[in-house]
Amino acid sequence: MLKPQEVSGHVFTKALFRGYSMSAVDEFLDAVAEDYAALHKENANLKSKLKVMVDKVEEYRATEEAMRSALLAAQRTAEGILKDAETRRDEILANASDEALARRDDCRREVAELEERMRRGRTEMARFIASGRELCSQELKFLEQLPQMQVNVTLPEEEDAETPSGQKDVHPETEGTESAPHLEALKFGQSLQKD
Repeated sequence: MLKPQEVSGHVFTKALFRGYSMSAVDEFLDAVAEDYAALHKENANLKSKLKVMVDKVEEYRATEEAMRSALLAAQRTAEGILKDAETRRDEILANASDEALARRDDCRREVAELEERMRRGRTEMARFIASGRELCSQELKFLEQLPQMQVNVTLPEEEDAETPSGQKDVHPETEGTESAPHLEALKFGQSLQKD
């Protein structure tokens, strides 16, 4: 490409016969040189802008590549986090399920133990009530027989007291009766049976 100085400095050879008017050619060449200079300047500006644009495009490409890499890394990280969270969730659910089953088994075992204790308590209560009834029945029989029994009470010798008339103190209901068991031999709950 010709430079504007080359266009404006170009010299034409003169023709011998009827050539062009030198001033008209010079004016035309000056106008062409100006236009060519403007085009050359604009072309240089566009080339520099194009270089800037190419640099920007390269920068954008590098940024895009970095962003793509970052996005892929973020995607992999998110997948890893999601996988870890699902694994942790499954572990927590499994542990909670195992713990719930263990607690349920413990509760069932405890309920069974309490039911067994309650059954034994009822059995013991029934035995206690039956023995209480038996004891009450024996005492009732004893109390029913008491008015018909005759009891001789012999006091120890030091406690033998003479009445003012010089006789021993004897209860009227015991006079002239057969010898009966000593009162100390009668204990609550024991029945008197004659051999």
